[in-house]
This record gives sequence, structure tokens and C-alpha cells, in this order.
Amino acid sequence: MPVVSNTSFSILKTLHEKVENLPRSVPEAKRTSPLAGYCCDPMELTKDISLDVDVWETWDQKLNVLISHSIPDICPFIGRGKYGLIGLVLFLEHLVRDRKVDEGLLNGKVGRIIEAIDSVCKQQDVGDVSKDPPPVQKPPDNVLSEPALKIQIPVGKASKGGRGSWKPPDIISPK
Repeated sequence: MPVVSNTSFSILKTLHEKVENLPRSVPEAKRTSPLAGYCCDPMELTKDISLDVDVWETWDQKLNVLISHSIPDICPFIGRGKYGLIGLVLFLEHLVRDRKVDEGLLNGKVGRIIEAIDSVCKQQDVGDVSKDPPPVQKPPDNVLSEPALKIQIPVGKASKGGRGSWKPPDIISPK
């Protein structure tokens, strides 16, 4: 099992900042959230594993099930508050800091969580009606808003019944 190097937890730091700064439009996670089990002291989750080498072997499989390779599957887990992502983030930091798991082993999982956060925040921004809509720009006066069409309609002779015949125009020109 790889041991952590002397790196600052860069990807975990990025994740932690994103979770701490989730917009208010992202709902607060409920006690029934799949991540609610991580809202405890992270050490409690690894206390039964005595060797640091075994921590990754135990938790890698569990995290693979939780953090899918499909971003849309991760998006429902994005939530604020104590039952939301913060517990999972603190747990991942515990794995790296206290149990000596190499942060590089978490890059894929953490990257997908960050991508899901970005996706949810983007959707929230699009659906947020409390924001002012962007201003509508008026075209300059010398530009027509719709193209002018010149249509020639040929006039046919009146038929015996007193009604004119009509056929579609042969020429439709935008000039």
C-alpha cells in the first residue's frame, strides 16, 4: 500500500472549499441521506482497522460503490449541512492525514465528486428564478431585426365560375 507523501492535500483542499461554499440553492441534506453515516467523527469509521495498510483495502471498495463513475449518479448526493458532503470530505481527509492513505488514490473519486458539484451548481444557477435575467440587447437602429422579404405573387385569370385561380409564387426573394 502506498504511503502518503509530503504533499499538501491539494485535491482534497479543493473539494473541501467547494463543499464549504455550496450555494444556498443546493438543498440541505436530510438525516436519511446516503452520506449521513459520515457525519460522525471520522476516526470512528476506521477504529476497527488496526493497520493503516488495511484501511485502503477496506474502504476502497466501499467508496467505489458510493462514488459511482457516472456523474449523474453522484449528483443526488450533493447536499449542504452536517448530513451532506462535509462528513465524507472530513472522512477522506482523515484517511490521508491520519491513516496514511496516498491522496493520489483518491484523485479519481474526488474528481468525480467535484465534477458532480459543478454540475449541480450549474443546474441550480440555470433554474434559479431569484436571479435577474440577463438584459435584452436591442439591435442597432441601422440593423433590421427581421429580414425583409420580397414576394411576387402572380395573378391568374378569373375562371368561368367567377373565382380567380391561384398558384404558389415562383419567386421568393429576400431582396
